[in-house]
Amino acid sequence: MALAGHTVRYEASGHGRPVVLVHGLGGSRRWWRETIAELSRDHRVIVPELPGFSYGRGRRRFALKDAAPVLGGLLERLGHERADLVGHSFGALACLGVAATDPELVRRLVLIAPPVRTASPRMAGNALPVARTLLRLPPAAALAVLGGFAIKSPASMLRAAGEILALDGDPGVGVELAVPTMVMWGSRDTIVPMGGADWLAGTLPRAQVVVIDDAGHIPMLDRPAEVNAALRGFLAPE
Repeated sequence: MALAGHTVRYEASGHGRPVVLVHGLGGSRRWWRETIAELSRDHRVIVPELPGFSYGRGRRRFALKDAAPVLGGLLERLGHERADLVGHSFGALACLGVAATDPELVRRLVLIAPPVRTASPRMAGNALPVARTLLRLPPAAALAVLGGFAIKSPASMLRAAGEILALDGDPGVGVELAVPTMVMWGSRDTIVPMGGADWLAGTLPRAQVVVIDDAGHIPMLDRPAEVNAALRGFLAPE
């Protein structure tokens, strides 16, 4: 599907109110496997692949600023007037952008480990936290993470990481969101430390913060049952 000058791929399953799961830098559909299985029981679960990370080489470069029009265009093209958006890390910034620019498209917003405060202002300084995150994952989850990284374009991931670091922790929303928002953090996230939760709560005063105990930067792989329970509760019908 062509959107905002990019080719966008997605997978969908289930029936009901639409919920969109948006991956982070090295993410893939496999990272959301248990969440898809849980939510697709009563939701239409849409999992897009952000363009430029693992395909589309030679086309216009994908940048963070493109994420909001790409996701918003996807929702409109699929005929969904409003959807729940769930984004992880880089994907959380993408979903936040949609909620800020096109709030009429978003029913509820979930930001998982949004990179509003990184462990280090330099890219090299985040290498050790990434390694620790991998080592602490269950074996199957670690394989899913490594598999996601294996199919990604290193240059694209480095560019995206540079964009995140250039924000200096400020997602640049600039408006008070009226969209009900939940911010989810793993208690032992060393890539995006929990200190950012308080900062983000001040920026989004209507947001609720949920901490997943003993989870790292990828809580849907670390503690899927706890994450899915929190999502089901927050995304329940009004």
